[in-house]
Amino acid sequence: MPVADLHRSLELAAERGGDIYPAIYDAYFARCAGSRDLMQLTDVYMRGRMLDSLFELVMADDIGEQFTYLRYETKNHSTWGVQSHMYDNLLTAVRDVVRDACGGDWTPAMAAAWDARIAAIVAEIRAALTATV
Repeated sequence: MPVADLHRSLELAAERGGDIYPAIYDAYFARCAGSRDLMQLTDVYMRGRMLDSLFELVMADDIGEQFTYLRYETKNHSTWGVQSHMYDNLLTAVRDVVRDACGGDWTPAMAAAWDARIAAIVAEIRAALTATV
């Protein structure tokens, strides 16, 4: 999967959208009502760190190297009641906000790269959650 398309979409979003973090959480909470309740004890700084970690995962050249950490975080978050669909909703919200910020420069290659990366991350999360049961 060409990560260059992921990187380019994020560069465009940063150039055009500025700080997209608030828009991501707004989109996420709109998509996933239960997530707002779970995150009520987090502050803007913790939410920023969470998205920083998520962006590292999305931008990784070799996502497989990130899976050990992802499994750890998935198991950790499950103790707080985080469910697998919440990750999918968050990743989709990120992609949608990035896409909207890119505007007319969003390409089919970017869409395909995002879809593939989201699918890989969600598959690993589901595998981690299944392993804990």
